[in-house]
Amino acid sequence: MRRLLFILLLTYWAACFVWYPTLPDRYPIHFNARGQPDGWSEGPFGWFLLPAIGTATLLLLLGMGKLARRAPQLWNIPEKKRFLALSAEKRAPIVAVLDGILEVAALYTLVVIATCQWAIYRSAVSARAGLPLLFHLVLWGGMALLLLVVLKKNREVREMIRAASVEASLGRTS
Repeated sequence: MRRLLFILLLTYWAACFVWYPTLPDRYPIHFNARGQPDGWSEGPFGWFLLPAIGTATLLLLLGMGKLARRAPQLWNIPEKKRFLALSAEKRAPIVAVLDGILEVAALYTLVVIATCQWAIYRSAVSARAGLPLLFHLVLWGGMALLLLVVLKKNREVREMIRAASVEASLGRTS
């Protein structure tokens, strides 16, 4: 998944560089609740701010996972005491699931930011000002899907911790 994330990030940056020269001098960067532009920018700063935020967010989420792998007490998970009592070997498959959750969150964030950039571009260069339906589908549909994935994985992590904990305690008493 990490490879996909970085390919997507590079593709996003490439699209931004390709689209930038075709932007008008003044382009929308903010939209009101009705999806109509209400904030404008000129020049490269406003245009390249979103990809910079997307890059920083991706690196932050992946970095949090790397840091939490080194310091397992940083994970915010159910059954944390049991999780920390497990050996590193028993925690490894659980950490892999937790890393997967962070990667899914990074993917969702990157897709939303890239879709927002596309909506800004579309609004700037077409006669149709405003956010398209696709933007709302990606934002709200993706958020609902992300929530479902996180809740499912949360349950899975809880069950994995309990099973590993039981297995570890049975191994100690035999």
